[in-house]
Amino acid sequence: MVSAMKKLDATVRVYNRAGTPQPWGNTVAHSQGTLVRTRLELVAEEVRCIERYTAKGDLLPIDDILEYIKWRDNA
Repeated sequence: MVSAMKKLDATVRVYNRAGTPQPWGNTVAHSQGTLVRTRLELVAEEVRCIERYTAKGDLLPIDDILEYIKWRDNA
């Protein structure tokens, strides 16, 4: 979300909202339904995707995201 906001040059403050805690070891379907793994395995896969998309330039580097969070929270 932060990458998209920065590309649009939007000065919107975006916040996450945590869901209800669920067991990490439960087998579930990914949001698109294409992967069925434990929640923990899906998180690991998502981290790999984030690394890949960041390397391609589709997502901002983590340092830029952290700067955005500092800006967001200090306004």
